[in-house]
Amino acid sequence: MFSPGFRIFMGFAGFGLIAAFFYGVVSGDGGGADYLGFVDAENWTGAVSLGWKGGIGDHVGYIVLVMLFICSAWLAIMLTAFRDADPDAVAELNGGELPPAQGPVSYNFWPVIGAFGFGTLIIGLVTHTAIFVVGLLIIVATTFELMMSAWADRATSDPVANAELRNQIMKPIEVPVLGTIGIAVAVLCFSRIFLTVSKSWAIWLAVILSAVVFLGALAFALAEKVNRGSVLEILDIDIETLRYRSTGREVSTRFAKKLQKIRICFTIAANQISDAEEKEVFMQLVASDGGVIAGFEEIKVEINDEELVCTTSATFSYKNVESNFCFEWETAKNSGRPTQFLGFGKVTKFNGPAVVYDDTGTFEAISISDILLKKGLKVTMVGRSDSIGARLPFPPVTAGAARERLYSGNFDFIGGHHLLAIEESRVEIGVMFTERTRKIDAHTVVFVGHNSPNRELWVSLKGNGPKVHMIGDVRGHNSIMSAIHAGNSLGRSI
Repeated sequence: MFSPGFRIFMGFAGFGLIAAFFYGVVSGDGGGADYLGFVDAENWTGAVSLGWKGGIGDHVGYIVLVMLFICSAWLAIMLTAFRDADPDAVAELNGGELPPAQGPVSYNFWPVIGAFGFGTLIIGLVTHTAIFVVGLLIIVATTFELMMSAWADRATSDPVANAELRNQIMKPIEVPVLGTIGIAVAVLCFSRIFLTVSKSWAIWLAVILSAVVFLGALAFALAEKVNRGSVLEILDIDIETLRYRSTGREVSTRFAKKLQKIRICFTIAANQISDAEEKEVFMQLVASDGGVIAGFEEIKVEINDEELVCTTSATFSYKNVESNFCFEWETAKNSGRPTQFLGFGKVTKFNGPAVVYDDTGTFEAISISDILLKKGLKVTMVGRSDSIGARLPFPPVTAGAARERLYSGNFDFIGGHHLLAIEESRVEIGVMFTERTRKIDAHTVVFVGHNSPNRELWVSLKGNGPKVHMIGDVRGHNSIMSAIHAGNSLGRSI
């Protein structure tokens, strides 16, 4: 099955090939009787053989259209070879896991440069061949840069790692090329200036411009050296993902749904340039959808004029020598009577009252509340939305019936609030976008958040029997309607 990327670029290639053929025929000598080539077959053979077995009309336009065919066909073949980033292909190569979508690794100015190159190419068609070639080279470079940026943006789930990976590949190419272009432009500009003044003034201008260039390069080199010297280098980093057993003992886990604590240990190299003082380290815990998981406190840090949201932070004392440091982050504070979480595998009974925090506005929180009500607990649902099941389709049929069922029991709903803290026997909630807070009693707390795809069953069954298909949330975040539609389509295709 051909991917959408293959079809669109192969369409461009077909258009370029056909247009080049007819353009090479009809752009010839219009004064002869064989203008359209119906009499003289040389016009046809010239256009088909790229001018090898006959003449063609306008060479520039013909070459542009032929290059459109070649570039588009090459892109279509590459997209087919790499399966156009098909989710199934990525999952097969990654053990059934898909990396979350990421935003661009940096600001991308290449579309503007590409537009400039296209304008240069158009101007060169009617002015000079050299200008046309410059525009064509800019478009080719822009296409290559955009392809590398698109690949780097989804190479891993870490935007910083994506940026470093792109720079490792592209900097050895970009720096020499841009340096050569810069030197050529500088030499050309300086030569134009020297040719407009007298010989004596040309000497003085050369001395002044050389001094400016030298001092600027020296200042830049020194500033870069100071910046690099003040950066602390991490030699080693070790991350442990842990959960608690019913006895309170810590054990390692590799499942996100069972995670209760993260321990990070790292070694910092000696650095005599950096200040010996209290340093602060920040951690971002990124969810499968690419968003940063917030901790109990809102932590923001500004780096390179960009504000980043962090999950947690810690401080350590740095003395300019090689040192080891560790810090921990827990999903919840366990003090006194442990807070209970539905879904962590160790809960054997529930104690009321219970608080269900709904961050999705769909069926999950309603189902959890039904279970807790059947166990005889008083249930309070807290959510960001103003109503129960705010994101359900067809609310009169779905959310309306659920509201009637829940309110017939020992149930309350508090909308427009978010969870701030969990204490031993109560939780603190706050009104959205205000400083107003309140506390309500709770011995059982249930978080209902966005699901993460779980492909463990698919991975275990793959290759051990009939072909296994993936539908619904296992392929990503989907609604019930889209899952039903995918199941129906799969059933029809089998």
